[in-house]
Amino acid sequence: MDDLKIYTPVWEDMALARTGIQSLFGQLGLELNTRKCASRSLNWAFTAQLDSIPILGSNEFYKYLGAEQNGLVCIGDLFNRVETAALALARRLFFSDLTVRQKVNGYNQMVIPKLKYAFSCVIFGAGKLGSLKKRASRFDADIRKVMEDSRLRFRTNCAARLYVDKESGGLGLKSVEEELDRSIAYTWCYLASNTDLLVPYQLSESLRSSKKRSLTSDFLKVLSANGIEEGRIQRTSIAAIKVDNNTFFHATDAARAVAELIRARWAKVRLTAWRSKAVASRVIQEQGRNREQPTGLCLKDSFLWSSRGWVSSVVLRNVWSVQEGSLLTNGSAAGRVCNASARGLCRMRCSPDAVETAEHIVSSCAHWRTNIMVERHDDVARVLYASIRRKYEIREKVNSYQPHVIETPHVVIHWNDPIWSSEGLAHNRPDILVWDKVLK
Repeated sequence: MDDLKIYTPVWEDMALARTGIQSLFGQLGLELNTRKCASRSLNWAFTAQLDSIPILGSNEFYKYLGAEQNGLVCIGDLFNRVETAALALARRLFFSDLTVRQKVNGYNQMVIPKLKYAFSCVIFGAGKLGSLKKRASRFDADIRKVMEDSRLRFRTNCAARLYVDKESGGLGLKSVEEELDRSIAYTWCYLASNTDLLVPYQLSESLRSSKKRSLTSDFLKVLSANGIEEGRIQRTSIAAIKVDNNTFFHATDAARAVAELIRARWAKVRLTAWRSKAVASRVIQEQGRNREQPTGLCLKDSFLWSSRGWVSSVVLRNVWSVQEGSLLTNGSAAGRVCNASARGLCRMRCSPDAVETAEHIVSSCAHWRTNIMVERHDDVARVLYASIRRKYEIREKVNSYQPHVIETPHVVIHWNDPIWSSEGLAHNRPDILVWDKVLK
């Protein structure tokens, strides 16, 4: 037997409870390990020790189900401790050498659960729900500052994009403010659907009727804030929960249905906030520059690289800043204010009238076209070249910085090699040319 808590109204009954437990589990061949036990009195200052079981002081913590707990902890102190530990863990993650996806997954799976556990401890809390939401929003802002310090984003990047689904071009980062709403929904569903908790549920309803804060009042405020009509979610007389005419008899199933409604609303809000920014959202616009013809691009495939996240923080930050136009270039609005004498022209003076924009720097600047752009182009070609060699099972070592030809009985591969034709061609050096002798 492990993780067992026993409560008695008076201290003398604790000794009887211990004797009963030892007798019951002794029949199964189990013994009480007093080294892993402890006792504490919530109402009496001086208590007699139960044999060798130690007595915890009022300020000492103990672990139950893997989490540190105390007898009577102020909710404010609890959140301070949890926030400090969660923020320290987040800093270690974002300042590590992990890839972007590993950092985001680590944050979602290791940092967020700490805060969700703290939120679920508030059933009959003091204060206001709005104050708790402000703390959650402030923690999200602190995490964005950590991401900025760890070079995962620029301060001028669109904040809403971080929380957009990764398949839609975002990062898929979980928001503490959203998780607060979902945590309240989960706790309410558990309280409302468990018949053993009927008395606490009735107390929560009584506090709500008295216009005092309780889990029920918090849950109703969450529904209202997320645009969910109160009639869509109801508790039946048999402790079942109805969500949009679907009846759930288990708390987990009901909580998932409610949480999905909350998540859908947050996803829509975040995507709308991103789309509302004319420059930052241009990468997901479905129309071209003339606003008439569609681009014909598949957004899901276009964001496959960021969805997988097999890149460093600096790479993602730089690509997003180009997509959103948040680089401080001479041609940007902020750049024209900071450096008015440049008149928005390219600082490399590649041409007399070239305006320095993010697109100009990464795609058309003549100064960078002959070096960095060529290197970037060749790096992409090398990835394709390696894939082709694996396909044809070619294990021969080659120098990809020199033109060469690989010939086998089944295939001939030209790498950056001149191809001579009957007509004189100026551009006769394709990056890769593959001649499959079998498939022709």
